[in-house]
Amino acid sequence: LVCLIIGVLQDYYEQNMFGSSREISMNLSFVGTLIQVMEGFMMPFSQILEVSIGLRPALIVSSTFFLVGLISASFCTEIWQLYLSLGLCVGIGCSIMLSVSLRIIPQWFDMKRSKANAVAFSGSVVSGLITPFMMTSINYSLGIAWTYRILAFIFVGFDIVICYVMREFDSTKKRERSTKNILPSFDFSLIRNKNNIIWVISCIPQAAVNALPYIFIPVYATYIGLTPMQGSTAVAILSGVNIFGRLGAGYVADKIGNMNTYIICNFLSCVSALLIWTFAYNYAILLVFAIFYGLFGNAYHALLGPATARVVGIEKLPSANTFISIVTSPAYFGPSIASSIAITSTRHPFLTYKLFLGLPLFFSVVVMIFLKFRMTSSVFSKI
Repeated sequence: LVCLIIGVLQDYYEQNMFGSSREISMNLSFVGTLIQVMEGFMMPFSQILEVSIGLRPALIVSSTFFLVGLISASFCTEIWQLYLSLGLCVGIGCSIMLSVSLRIIPQWFDMKRSKANAVAFSGSVVSGLITPFMMTSINYSLGIAWTYRILAFIFVGFDIVICYVMREFDSTKKRERSTKNILPSFDFSLIRNKNNIIWVISCIPQAAVNALPYIFIPVYATYIGLTPMQGSTAVAILSGVNIFGRLGAGYVADKIGNMNTYIICNFLSCVSALLIWTFAYNYAILLVFAIFYGLFGNAYHALLGPATARVVGIEKLPSANTFISIVTSPAYFGPSIASSIAITSTRHPFLTYKLFLGLPLFFSVVVMIFLKFRMTSSVFSKI
């Protein structure tokens, strides 16, 4: 959800506080980038925390970081302050929550693992269907400070429910809470596993572009002459359609395999970026892009756990999740890298973002096809 709302906040800051320029856009986009970087980079420490103090205490710590980060952001008057409040605090909170989710959810399912994971990770886009409208209204009625405060209490309310319902698959099995078990529990054979290395390479471009449309669509809407509410509507539609996209991806993955589903979704997402967003100079075509990308984009987190389990095995999934998080965390600088390239571009200001979304997804498709034929000899194999 955090990545879904960053774009709305960035558009408000550009129009009402810091001014609109390529440099300001790059600096503000780094807020969302830093959240994702911290989310991935802190994953091993999040696992250490969970092992040390237990599942529910770790979730309480995550909720505390969310609360402190969002409340602190309500008092920020400089961009660098947002780096500390949202980038660091909220990023760490996201890391703990994601670490727990990626490990716990696959434990509870076997035959329908992909579908279950997709349902679980559709929760963020469900709230993303409503939140942009709510935030835009609050921003222009009560001010952005109260937007953060209201979001903080909404987050904490949901986190309380999560702390209550989330538990281990085997509730009778008590894990020894000791940080001494962390290093031995990491399977270092994954570093020598060629299929795992190729899989991680395919994840890097997906991580780089994962949040890019949500961050820049509101700003892009303003650039082509639309209102902030129309920009929020585009993000909300993208999020709403993405609910069905993620659920559909989970359903299809159980039928034809996670990797096959990734290949199809990433290819169609690439097509939507290069052939639809590139020519979206009015509201109607922008909504067409939001609908098309919403259906096929952002399958990354929805299928990541089950797909990784298929590549390395369910018993190695916690170690593989840690490995993926560490390796892909620098890739989350993608939106900021795209912004820095856009600053030096003399062409259409947003052409860089459109190409930066489409081309890495195409590269990911090529790598996945290569991995597919390493793991199976048949084009139609379920994998």
